[in-house]
Amino acid sequence: MNPLSNGTQISLLGYACPDEIITAFRHVGYDALAVQRRAPVQSIMPLSPYSCVEAVKRVLGIRDRWVMTPWQLRKYIEN
Repeated sequence: MNPLSNGTQISLLGYACPDEIITAFRHVGYDALAVQRRAPVQSIMPLSPYSCVEAVKRVLGIRDRWVMTPWQLRKYIEN
């Protein structure tokens, strides 16, 4: 998923287990974490500027409005 300024690009990776995807990303120098997506909540997400971090938070169901940077998101996921 790539949130662009004019839309969101989604690429299919084919059939692969999460461990294979994480290993492949790490092999080419990216940092990757396994996460569990939360079930959607039937209420409006908090207002926040739309950014790459906000896009990931919405996919994962993270509702913490104070997570605004990639580093904060990483720390939130690790906890």
